Amino acid sequence: MTDKVDLKLGSIIKPNEDVERDAIHIAVAPVTAAFKLMPGDHVGFVGADRVGITAHPIGIVDPFMRGFVEPNDRFWLFLYPNTITTLRHHWVHPDFDREVADAPSKAIGSSTAMAKFLESQLWLKNFAENAGLSYKRLLELAKDWVDNDEYAHGGNQFEGVYTGDDFWVHYEIVTDTKVPPSKKHSFFSCSC
Repeated sequence: MTDKVDLKLGSIIKPNEDVERDAIHIAVAPVTAAFKLMPGDHVGFVGADRVGITAHPIGIVDPFMRGFVEPNDRFWLFLYPNTITTLRHHWVHPDFDREVADAPSKAIGSSTAMAKFLESQLWLKNFAENAGLSYKRLLELAKDWVDNDEYAHGGNQFEGVYTGDDFWVHYEIVTDTKVPPSKKHSFFSCSC
């Protein structure tokens, strides 16, 4: 007879353990990279608000990412199993002293606002990836457009890239700014 065991991530399943398919919750947090990182790297805080390779890791870089995380990119940190101290889809971990690093202060005020912030951040990251840009660069280009009327020129790179109404809704939520209606059109140009 085999022993029925609880799911324990981070360990080898022994031949005599009776395990089945399962689904899990993993505590995640949006964090900012201090250095270039790879998916699955074991990281911890290396400053007040940055993570990198350290002697005291608390989790891993999102293992589902398909490329490197560049310095100053925000990404999902997967915390080690069994390290959070409370759980209700809003967890507490001893190495985090605020809810989300660099989130707009009004977003931290409610879970609904935070959910909108994270949803908008993900939408913009997907947009950036599809446009061949980093998330940070996309926000810089949008800010240059809003502040200075600077179009983003990229030759063929931006052919077919268009920022419609959805883009500006998500941009306003993530940056906690109000964009004038006259600026809410595409700032990408496929001309050199």
